[in-house]
Amino acid sequence: KFFYANDNLLRGSLPDNFKQLSALQELQLYNNSFSGPVSGKFSTLSGLIYALLSNNRFSGPLDDAFNATLQTKLTTIKVNNNQLTGTIPDEIFKLPALLNFVAVSNCFHGTIPLAACNASALSGLILDGLSSATSCRRTLPSGAYLLSRSVGGTVPICLFQLANLTTLHLSGNKFTGSIPSTVALSDALYDVSLSHNSL
Repeated sequence: KFFYANDNLLRGSLPDNFKQLSALQELQLYNNSFSGPVSGKFSTLSGLIYALLSNNRFSGPLDDAFNATLQTKLTTIKVNNNQLTGTIPDEIFKLPALLNFVAVSNCFHGTIPLAACNASALSGLILDGLSSATSCRRTLPSGAYLLSRSVGGTVPICLFQLANLTTLHLSGNKFTGSIPSTVALSDALYDVSLSHNSL
């Protein structure tokens, strides 16, 4: 039910037989040097509640990593500080019990999917610097860097109205447009960060 391997020096890709751990509820692999794809590794784990994969070197897309139809108990996904690419899949926000999704500092591109508007249980959405991982930067002589890809577009206004969302972090991306002064903020929302965009 519980697999804790966090805070070690483990490296290499995850074995395919992870998907056979049918009773697994909590998976903690953060603070290691795991690499390779996560797609298809966890989507069959119907009892999974926590997937904590932060601070590794995972790469490739998140497509097919999770399954909203099967994983009805999954509340927390943390994939921050990896090298994940592609777009953020709709499937993440279709998980019925999703409370927290953290994807800071990866190599994503595209926009925030509108499916996020339907994540009614969501409490924390932490998406700072979605394209800022070191593997997708081009460093300048000054020490500053350019991003080779970006997440942008407009910020879905519905995020400010999600009934249970307390924390919304979208800093360090390339969001454009404006936040209407007439937007009705959710009473739950108390921590908002929108700095370093093009709003």
